[in-house]
Amino acid sequence: GSKIEFDYYGLPGARLTEEPEAKRYGVTGVPTAIVLVDGQEVGRIPTRGWARPEAAIAEILAGGGAAATPASSKR
Repeated sequence: GSKIEFDYYGLPGARLTEEPEAKRYGVTGVPTAIVLVDGQEVGRIPTRGWARPEAAIAEILAGGGAAATPASSKR
Protein backbone atom coordinates (compact mmCIF):
# COMPACT_ATOMS: atom_id res chain seq x y z
CA GLY A 1 0.00 0.00 0.00
CA SER A 2 3.00 2.32 -0.20
CA LYS A 3 2.75 5.39 -2.41
CA ILE A 4 6.50 5.51 -2.85
CA GLU A 5 7.86 4.85 -6.34
CA PHE A 6 11.49 4.16 -7.17
CA ASP A 7 13.34 4.82 -10.41
CA TYR A 8 16.88 3.49 -10.69
CA TYR A 9 19.62 4.83 -12.90
CA GLY A 10 22.87 2.95 -13.31
CA LEU A 11 25.71 5.42 -13.32
CA PRO A 12 29.34 4.38 -13.61
CA GLY A 13 31.70 5.45 -10.85
CA ALA A 14 34.39 6.49 -13.31
CA ARG A 15 33.67 9.71 -15.17
CA LEU A 16 30.49 10.18 -13.14
CA THR A 17 30.45 13.93 -13.67
CA GLU A 18 30.31 13.41 -17.45
CA GLU A 19 27.06 11.43 -17.33
CA PRO A 20 23.96 13.45 -18.41
CA GLU A 21 21.78 12.21 -15.53
CA ALA A 22 24.53 12.97 -13.00
CA LYS A 23 24.89 16.49 -14.40
CA ARG A 24 21.14 17.02 -14.47
CA TYR A 25 20.74 16.18 -10.78
CA GLY A 26 24.13 17.29 -9.47
CA VAL A 27 25.19 13.79 -8.45
CA THR A 28 28.81 13.70 -7.34
CA GLY A 29 28.97 10.22 -5.81
CA VAL A 30 27.21 6.88 -5.95
CA PRO A 31 24.98 5.67 -4.56
CA THR A 32 22.86 8.82 -4.27
CA ALA A 33 19.09 8.86 -3.81
CA ILE A 34 17.13 11.93 -4.78
CA VAL A 35 13.73 12.21 -3.13
CA LEU A 36 11.10 13.98 -5.23
CA VAL A 37 7.62 14.94 -4.08
CA ASP A 38 5.30 16.09 -6.87
CA GLY A 39 8.33 16.43 -9.14
CA GLN A 40 10.24 18.70 -6.76
CA GLU A 41 13.38 17.66 -4.92
CA VAL A 42 12.82 17.64 -1.17
CA GLY A 43 16.04 15.92 -0.19
CA ARG A 44 18.68 13.39 -1.07
CA ILE A 45 20.60 10.57 0.49
CA PRO A 46 24.26 10.99 -0.40
CA THR A 47 26.79 8.20 -0.53
CA ARG A 48 27.48 8.39 3.21
CA GLY A 49 23.76 8.16 4.11
CA TRP A 50 23.25 4.58 3.01
CA ALA A 51 23.95 2.96 6.38
CA ARG A 52 20.24 3.40 7.23
CA PRO A 53 18.39 4.55 4.10
CA GLU A 54 14.96 3.95 5.64
CA ALA A 55 15.79 6.39 8.44
CA ALA A 56 17.16 8.93 5.96
CA ILE A 57 13.98 8.74 3.84
CA ALA A 58 11.80 9.14 6.94
CA GLU A 59 13.85 12.19 8.00
CA ILE A 60 13.57 13.76 4.55
CA LEU A 61 9.82 13.22 4.37
CA ALA A 62 9.43 14.66 7.87
CA GLY A 63 11.21 17.78 6.59
CA GLY A 64 14.19 17.86 8.90
CA GLY A 65 17.87 17.22 9.14
CA ALA A 66 20.89 17.49 6.88
CA ALA A 67 19.65 14.72 4.59
CA ALA A 68 16.66 16.90 3.73
CA THR A 69 18.68 19.70 2.10
CA PRO A 70 17.80 19.87 -1.61
CA ALA A 71 20.75 19.89 -4.01
CA SER A 72 19.56 23.13 -5.58
CA SER A 73 20.54 24.97 -2.41
CA LYS A 74 24.00 23.36 -2.48
CA ARG A 75 24.88 24.37 -6.03
